[in-house]
Amino acid sequence: MLGYIRALWESQVTLGTSERAQCERMKKFMNHIGDGMDDKFLHQIRRAATRDDFFRICREFLDHRQPMNLEPANEAVAT
Repeated sequence: MLGYIRALWESQVTLGTSERAQCERMKKFMNHIGDGMDDKFLHQIRRAATRDDFFRICREFLDHRQPMNLEPANEAVAT
């Protein structure tokens, strides 16, 4: 997932766009990607203002090999 987010960031870079504006654009994607994850992830990622902040938060929550829930939180089925 972390590799996907890095590739997504690079695909969305627009020359002349500030780092803050780029971060704001990525937050829109993260609302969908983060659905089903710990609420702390979206809470923190929504406050990121720089690329470094953004990827630090992503590493904190996504740099692991544990399976991730692929269902949105409000649609997750208990087993």
